[in-house]
Amino acid sequence: MEKNIRYPTDSSLLNKSREKLVSIAKKTGIKLRQTYQRLGLSIKRKVDCYAHAKQYKRLSKGIKTLKTYLGRVVRDVERSIQSSDDLIRNQFTNLLSISKKLINQYKKSKDKIYSIHEPSVYCVSKGKSKHPYEFGCKVQFTVTHKKGLIVSTEAIHPNAYDGHTLQK
Repeated sequence: MEKNIRYPTDSSLLNKSREKLVSIAKKTGIKLRQTYQRLGLSIKRKVDCYAHAKQYKRLSKGIKTLKTYLGRVVRDVERSIQSSDDLIRNQFTNLLSISKKLINQYKKSKDKIYSIHEPSVYCVSKGKSKHPYEFGCKVQFTVTHKKGLIVSTEAIHPNAYDGHTLQK
C-alpha cells in the first residue's frame, strides 16, 4: 500500500515541519518571535514552480531559505521551552529531533527522513522501470500451505536484502 511519503530533499517536508512546530507552540501557549506563515508558504510555492521549470539554482536557493526559516523556528521553540515544564517539553522533543534532522539532511546522507508523521519509513529499491522505488518497511508473512491463512507477521528493520531475511 502506498504511503504519503515525500522525497527527502522536498520542500514540503521543511514547510510542514515548520507548520507543525508553530501549531504545537500555539496550542501550548508558547509565543514565538516569528512564525514565517506567509513567507514559508510563498517560498514553498515558488520552489515547486522552480522544480517543475528545471530552474535548479533558484530551487536550491529557495530550499536554503526554507531551511533557514525552519532553523529559526526550531531555535525559538528551544529557547522558549527551556523554562517551561516537562509536559510541554515532551510534546516538542520528537518533532524537534525530526526537524533538526531535516535541516541537516542532503541528497547523499544516510537515514533520511521521508515523512514527518512516520519517521521510521525508508526507501526500498524495487528495480522496476515504472516504479523504481517504494517507501515503507518490509514485512514477512508466514502463510499456511493449503488454506493460505496468515499465521504470523514480522516487520523487518532496517532495510535488508531479501536473501538475508530468509531463515535457514
